[in-house]
Amino acid sequence: MAQTLAEANRELGLIKEALDRSAIVAITDQTGKIIHVNDKFCEISKYSREELLGQNHRIINSGYHNHEFFVQLWRTIASGKVWEGEVRNRAKDGTFYWVNTTIVPFLNEAGKPYQYVSIRYEITQRKEAEEQLRVYADQLERSNQELAKSIQTVVDREAQILMQDRLASVGLLASSLAHEIGTPLGVIRGRAEYLEMKSQGDTEAKKTAAVIISQIDRVSKLIRSLLNLARGDKLDKVEAVGPKQICAEITELMGHEFRKGEIRMECDISDDVRVKAESGPLHQVFLNLLVNSLHAIDAAKALGRREDHRVRVLAEDRGGQWLILFQDSGCGISEKNLKQLFQPFFTTKDIGKGTGLGLATSYRIVESWGGKIEVESEEGRGTEFRIWLNKA
Repeated sequence: MAQTLAEANRELGLIKEALDRSAIVAITDQTGKIIHVNDKFCEISKYSREELLGQNHRIINSGYHNHEFFVQLWRTIASGKVWEGEVRNRAKDGTFYWVNTTIVPFLNEAGKPYQYVSIRYEITQRKEAEEQLRVYADQLERSNQELAKSIQTVVDREAQILMQDRLASVGLLASSLAHEIGTPLGVIRGRAEYLEMKSQGDTEAKKTAAVIISQIDRVSKLIRSLLNLARGDKLDKVEAVGPKQICAEITELMGHEFRKGEIRMECDISDDVRVKAESGPLHQVFLNLLVNSLHAIDAAKALGRREDHRVRVLAEDRGGQWLILFQDSGCGISEKNLKQLFQPFFTTKDIGKGTGLGLATSYRIVESWGGKIEVESEEGRGTEFRIWLNKA
């Protein structure tokens, strides 16, 4: 029996020696007062054993952890449970060190802690390496963001150059068309008007003459659009314009189309909304967007939608600007097409239904007033165009 006890004590002594050589060990009573520390504790804390005994662990508190951290620690060990965690402490000379800590409560016969054994391993180098990795990761993230911005700048610049090249081509084309066929078109229109006037008794001839006139006007309008788009002229006659009146005029003009398509048209713009614009061009912008909405709803019908066809126009007060919203329940626009939507000659419509100039022209018009057009869309759910215009 005595031999067995001696062997057990010897083994315990060996375990204690191994622990003292590898770990930072401290023992406190149930109040937290330090009653034992090993040499490694003194070495890392730079306090002598005499300075530590009788103190509590506040003597090495670094101030890094908040009050709740230690409340939770004491709540755990006071209930007889083991606590594990990482703690930053401060040595006597003011330097900081990190330790991976395990605190084991020793319980009496009543199951209450009567002392606590703390076993710690220094992890300062690991924590510093982790912090350095975080710094490197942050630097890498910032570099990636800057690189992404640089790439986007290059892409935007290339798109701008491409747009300028296209506009230059449009300008040459429009100037040539205006010069070469503008005058002949005027002559043809005049003759068509004369034929229309002389064909009072001939319904078919009168109808044919009217078709000729409307098609000539369409070509002339296309040429003017090309010229305006290419020049990108600033409009000088900016004045206070009421979007509600323009919306009402276009609704009346397109009323038959809305009724025929069973489309609910709503214009929720109050009379006091006034924007800095020009009535004629703003009328053209509104008309372009509403025609697009009609075509988008027709496409949704072709895909099988049978109800809830609607177009809504409303205005929101955004400080120094009015935000005019055009919302429709059409087929929506793909993400790929959204990126090209305002480019000249780009269209998603069938041949004969669009020239690819309506949105490009509208964009340049609104931009010339110091405003902007944005679009948000989801395929199958509809589209929202946003026009930002300065208040008048």
